[in-house]
Amino acid sequence: MDARLIEVRAVGFVGAVVVALTALRVGATPVGGIVEMQAGLHGLPPVELALAYFGLALLVGAWLRLGSVVRDHRVAPRAMLTTLAWWAVPLAVSAPLYSRDVYSYLAQGALFVRGLDVYEFGPAALGGPLTAQVSLIWQHTPAPYGPSFLLAAGAVMAVAGESVLLGVVGMRVLALASLVAVAWAVPVIARRHGVDPSRALWLGVLNPLVLAHVVAGVHNEALMVALLLAAVVLALRGRPLLAAAVVGVACLVKAPAVVALAFIVAAAWGPRPLRALPLLSLATRVGGVAAATVVALTLATGTGVGWAAALGNTAEQRNGLSMSTNLGMALDAVLALLGLAGPVDVVAVTRALGLAAVVALAGWLLLRRRDRPFQGLALVLLAVVVLGPVVHPWYLLWGSVLLAATTSHPTVVRWVALLSAGLAFYPMPSGGGPTIEALWGLAGIAAAVLFLPLSRPLSAPLADQLADQLAGLRRSRGEPAPSASLRG
Repeated sequence: MDARLIEVRAVGFVGAVVVALTALRVGATPVGGIVEMQAGLHGLPPVELALAYFGLALLVGAWLRLGSVVRDHRVAPRAMLTTLAWWAVPLAVSAPLYSRDVYSYLAQGALFVRGLDVYEFGPAALGGPLTAQVSLIWQHTPAPYGPSFLLAAGAVMAVAGESVLLGVVGMRVLALASLVAVAWAVPVIARRHGVDPSRALWLGVLNPLVLAHVVAGVHNEALMVALLLAAVVLALRGRPLLAAAVVGVACLVKAPAVVALAFIVAAAWGPRPLRALPLLSLATRVGGVAAATVVALTLATGTGVGWAAALGNTAEQRNGLSMSTNLGMALDAVLALLGLAGPVDVVAVTRALGLAAVVALAGWLLLRRRDRPFQGLALVLLAVVVLGPVVHPWYLLWGSVLLAATTSHPTVVRWVALLSAGLAFYPMPSGGGPTIEALWGLAGIAAAVLFLPLSRPLSAPLADQLADQLAGLRRSRGEPAPSASLRG
């Protein structure tokens, strides 16, 4: 094993451990009541907060270094997955971080188990300690997720009962299982697209957004992405109808997965000349299977179609990351200053224009990039996020994981890496938006930036020593020593 790989693995592990140790003080931990939780978003312990950001910056820095290692060497996928385990395990046994959404998942699962309509009632209808964990803005908001996710969350709560701790553990197990599926699918898809599997694993799976918001934050993006990638693998293996059924399941986790159907049709059609009737027949079969899956799951769960009406619930939140929403708000403010404000909802108009741009991009990619339909799917999913009405950092995973497996274009890789590294630091560890305490976080990041260059001379001797020991062990077993390939 190359010393550089050992070095970045160790630095990232230290960062993950520091983040995990500080999680109990500054993370999104269970509280005794809503008032206590709201107070906890302010007055965070300054030293622990600085340490949390210091650890996260170490982890992000190690990931960026790992990218250069993968670029310069032939790193075995097994070595990448081993590195993923080193970085993920400390976060997997820590308190939830960067979001309190996991408690909303538990409340929605509990409502479902109790037979209450999750598309009519919010977590406040439960009462008790579980409701107290949910952020105030979501207390009366119906679930924005479909029956697929409710089945999973309900299964967790059926086992956990009233225990918040067991519920969090159950949801994290679901997230980690989904991550395992993603880690399996990414190399499969990458090989079919001529992309280095290890490079794809680095950009798509060891990504700091995955570590922060799937492993630590327990977001259900992992389940949606795992299902989407499974559908892509099936489509690449010539099983478009089965892929459509899996997309139907994914749509009932998060609705944006539906765009995959058009690209599954494109992949099944291939490079043949476009002919209207046969193409329409294929599209009808693919869409019909997906629709039948959606109907069957909806009937099986008994939730009705309330999930369709609840899709817009999250769009009411504005956190400053949505381009279409920000543009509408800015235009609205300018019109108000000019005395030209009218009855038209400017934000609704700019959001509609964003959606129209996504549709136009999808159409262009389906017609012009038929040789790589799933690269087009990744780009469209990213456009859905960038131009969507509400944006959270973990939404980037909808398309970035698949994009990592379908392209190795240096500019694309660079932009995805920069966005991932930057967005990994938002929101704050407790799950809230930036407050004055974030200045302590900036101090922690600055300390990590100063420390990272020093970590090389500190860790290199140990890394070289371990590499020599492994090389000696290989020689004693009669195994050839790897030259430019990293296989540890």
